[in-house]
Amino acid sequence: MEALAIILATNANRAHAQSALPHAPVVPPEPPRPTRSRPLRRATAAALHRLADVVEPHVARAGQPAIR
Repeated sequence: MEALAIILATNANRAHAQSALPHAPVVPPEPPRPTRSRPLRRATAAALHRLADVVEPHVARAGQPAIR
């Protein structure tokens, strides 16, 4: 292994392990992004669900043929 890789890995591991210490700085969570595309996402999801209903085979009950 390269010495630089060992040093970088050690530093990254130390920073990760010390981030859970009680005196570690607290970073507030990022605010949620505005949801401008919610109607588009719902329409796309609905279309994909309808397509999946058409493409997927019908589930037959026990003892029944799998015919639509």
